[in-house]
Amino acid sequence: MSNSYGNVAHSVGLQKFINRRRFLALCAGAAATLVIASCGDKDAEPEVDQVTLAGSEIPAPGGDPLHSEDGRFYLINNDDELLALYTRCTHQGCTVGWKSGEQRFACPCHGSKFDRRGVRTDGPAKRPLDLMAIQPQPAGGLVIATSEITERSQ
Repeated sequence: MSNSYGNVAHSVGLQKFINRRRFLALCAGAAATLVIASCGDKDAEPEVDQVTLAGSEIPAPGGDPLHSEDGRFYLINNDDELLALYTRCTHQGCTVGWKSGEQRFACPCHGSKFDRRGVRTDGPAKRPLDLMAIQPQPAGGLVIATSEITERSQ
């Protein structure tokens, strides 16, 4: 069947429903939705209420942090204190990553940076990373209470 659009069969109803302008508007809307969805990590909530770690899993003082994907935290040993830092950026909720060579945490979405204590050093975030409660165990291990998140102020 031949028509003004070439050798492609089409219905008049479909032609009225979607034209070039509507198609481009739909594509722009889909692209905007993807951009907005990538700014916030909707799955950044911890998947479990607590994580139990053996003493052998605790990072060495000054070493790279232990990352718990299920608990959504980094356990970092800063010589004088042990911190369980929530991986959610305090700017818009993206998941921060540890940059070993730079010895800091960085948000891939908007560029916020945090030191080994989770304190903001650069970027749009207004406050430090949140903390999760740490409960020492008699045998030397730890329980990280991922449901007990403390918001810190700058």
